[in-house]
Amino acid sequence: MKRRDFLGLLSATAATAYILAEYGKKDSIPVEPVNRTTPDVGTESENLQLQKVTHFDDDFGDDVILPVEKFDVLISLRDKLNYIQSYVGYANYSVLNFNELMKYARYNGQIGEFNSAQLALIDELFNENAQVYGFYGERINDHIDDRVDRNNMVKVAGTGQFMFKGQPLQTLKNLERDVGRQMILTSGVRSVVKQLLLFTNKAVSVNGNLSRASRSLAPPGHSFHAIGDFDVGMKGLGKRNFTAEFSNTPVYQQIRELDYIKIRYHETNRFGVRYEPWHIKVV
Repeated sequence: MKRRDFLGLLSATAATAYILAEYGKKDSIPVEPVNRTTPDVGTESENLQLQKVTHFDDDFGDDVILPVEKFDVLISLRDKLNYIQSYVGYANYSVLNFNELMKYARYNGQIGEFNSAQLALIDELFNENAQVYGFYGERINDHIDDRVDRNNMVKVAGTGQFMFKGQPLQTLKNLERDVGRQMILTSGVRSVVKQLLLFTNKAVSVNGNLSRASRSLAPPGHSFHAIGDFDVGMKGLGKRNFTAEFSNTPVYQQIRELDYIKIRYHETNRFGVRYEPWHIKVV
């Protein structure tokens, strides 16, 4: 099913889980492909890019803002996604795939199916070329119903998080050995559905400014958490683990001394993303 046919169908009637399943399986992303080895860093000047990532939570004149008529849809989408997360559980939602999301909505009367406007917005957020927002990172998931391999992951006790086996899990174990018990895993495997929820939450909090949202986290389909990266923090720091404050902790200082660890989004990255000292690069 071509995207134009899918959107035309949405405008006529509410889509079912079957429609989205067929769409996701047959149609690759209808945007210009991003080179996975040398991603385009955009046409903005280096100074402007650095200004934006340094002041990631400010508004800029060329930011992409969701049209006001879609903002209520964005809010309703956020509420539904968060409700489903509370229903299935935080850890389970992190590895939920899109077809499972549709089934929960379709067959649970308390949740209710996604309406055509919500589905169209999901399609837009996933399929949009993120460079339009000013995000120049790689696309990781080409299909909205891409699944994380549950046979290749383990749940990390006491964290509510999953980790991929192999290099990601071994890297975490090495960090725990070398940094000590003050370091904690704060975010492991994330499916497309999980990233959609996080991005939607952020987009609502910044009044529909999609560029501003993308400076704080990768848009759905662009998260390396789907294939191996993970986040760490320090015990007792709470939500501040996801702020620059983490870079001043003894945990982070120890991490930086380890030659086998790299940070995905460093201070002067050219991907349009804020500095994330907590984000461990694996793949």
